[in-house]
Amino acid sequence: MGIDVSITLQDLNCIQQDRGSDGSYPFIWPTMVAINTSTANVIVVGSEAPSLARVILANGMKSGDSASIPSTVGVITRRFDEDLSNFKIIAIVGLLEKRDLSDDEILGGFTVFPGALQDGIEANLGGLASTDPTIFQNAINAITDSVHKQVMDAVKARMSGPEQLEYCDGKFIPDTVIDTAHAEISTTSDSTFQLTFGNTPGNESNNYTIDAAAQFKTVTCEAELDAVNQDQVVVNQLDAQLAQMKKELAQAPASEKKEIEQDILEFTKTELNPAKAKLAKDTQALAACRAGSVAAA
Repeated sequence: MGIDVSITLQDLNCIQQDRGSDGSYPFIWPTMVAINTSTANVIVVGSEAPSLARVILANGMKSGDSASIPSTVGVITRRFDEDLSNFKIIAIVGLLEKRDLSDDEILGGFTVFPGALQDGIEANLGGLASTDPTIFQNAINAITDSVHKQVMDAVKARMSGPEQLEYCDGKFIPDTVIDTAHAEISTTSDSTFQLTFGNTPGNESNNYTIDAAAQFKTVTCEAELDAVNQDQVVVNQLDAQLAQMKKELAQAPASEKKEIEQDILEFTKTELNPAKAKLAKDTQALAACRAGSVAAA
């Protein structure tokens, strides 16, 4: 019997931002990091869905604004079959701001982010374990620098030649990292916590927080739960595709709208609705299984 550990990022709060009256267009790259303190094995869990590379949480976010974080991007779950007391679990979240990169270019950085983070942590485990604040901070800085370089290299590899020239001249501004924040999570009980971004000597003009929670659930009716989880992933991905199609419809010229509307109807009928029906059916089966488990107990 395993335990599902879930980190839920609930709300992004903007205390101060540096984009002035235009406001910011923030998005996040969340991860759950599990370090086995017995074996020194590092596990990094992040999203792999391309549609989640840049989910804008607010358009023109200004100081004092808050925005709910959708579960598609804000919830990370991993099942642990081992004893949780052997793990240090950390939420690590990158907070970024949309600028000039295309969807394909930002996807390049998003794709390498979890692996770059794992490489950086593995290379600095000694410093992270140190009780000396200076050594610990040096390890954090080394990880941050390493991850930033790998992400930017992946982004630049997808930039066109003219864009790279404009980037060198300061005319093309890639999406920027506002800050990266981390918090260690208790493995003994559910908890709430807050991540803080910016508000440091080197980043005084930005200050954001994310309200978050960690939950632990003992797994029962595992096969039924697996089916529901898989169904939900499919539905989330299809919902994201539908949202993109609707965006294309809104931007399309009148001559193309009818064809796109037909595509949306067909997509909804043949793909989205059947996926949602399967999710509903498997959710009912899971509920019935859990009801039986409670009755048996």
